[in-house]
Amino acid sequence: MSDYFCSAHNHIKYINPVPHLLYESRLRLYFRKNIDMMKINIEDSLLEINNNLQDYIDNKHMEYIIAERNMLNDFNYTTNTVSSVFIYILCKFLNISTNVELTNITSNAYITAC
Repeated sequence: MSDYFCSAHNHIKYINPVPHLLYESRLRLYFRKNIDMMKINIEDSLLEINNNLQDYIDNKHMEYIIAERNMLNDFNYTTNTVSSVFIYILCKFLNISTNVELTNITSNAYITAC
């Protein structure tokens, strides 16, 4: 899913494999350098998903396509969307309501409840 929010997969200038791979390599370094800045509001995301995961992902992708193309947006859209989808699926798998109070997830990745 992270490719959905990666400029190398959403812009024609990366159609050639060399610039594509170079961008992804730089993006990987950007993620490693900035992972501690990650902050995700899972509660708002779960409300937005509202049992319609496909619409949530499609809407996030449309937002992403309209947004400025840069590594920061790739980082933010990827970490937020992928983490929110993961938590949503985990809650569904564990049969836990997604309507209970959540804390914001940071790079420490903790939640009080699903």
